[in-house]
Amino acid sequence: MVQYSTKTKKKHDLVRADILRAAEAVFRQWGITKTTIEDIARRAGKGKSTLYFYFKSKADVLDAMAVAQLERILDLARAEIAGKKTAKEQLVAYIGTMFREIQKTIAPLHIERDMATIQGIIDRIVRNFDLTNEKSIEACLRFGFKRGEFRSISPREIKETARAIAVVIRSLAFNLFVNNPDKRQVDLVIRLLSEGF
Repeated sequence: MVQYSTKTKKKHDLVRADILRAAEAVFRQWGITKTTIEDIARRAGKGKSTLYFYFKSKADVLDAMAVAQLERILDLARAEIAGKKTAKEQLVAYIGTMFREIQKTIAPLHIERDMATIQGIIDRIVRNFDLTNEKSIEACLRFGFKRGEFRSISPREIKETARAIAVVIRSLAFNLFVNNPDKRQVDLVIRLLSEGF
């Protein structure tokens, strides 16, 4: 593995971030399938060879963009729950932030029109999303359990409950934002998930 100086690494990180911003803009404009490496390079003001230095393919660019967006969304969600006193407040803030930010990120990409060609990429993104999402939800549930807020689950069920909530969030986010971007339904789902029936 090549070791870079701090200055060089910082420069590489900036160029990589520029490419990802350009890619997101082009994906939003043309769609994922129609966008080419040349389109991304042109938008970033770079040569194709520069893009290939940082990314192996368009799929690699999309993967990196998704990871960066997921990290951004999770950071925002974690910041939202930091000041909440109860696990219920944390879950409401977490779920609301996740839905809101996923909608802002995914809806403009119109991925439904490119679904057939990017399914493998989406599957990798979803696995990463689920694992990270589960950990954050599990932390909220453990916090609530210690405080006596959750009586309907046992300590042994916390991990599985977190996994179930993560799957619900992912499924609903995709269906609500890709197939039906009605904000009222999103608000109803957040309330139902956080407050129960």
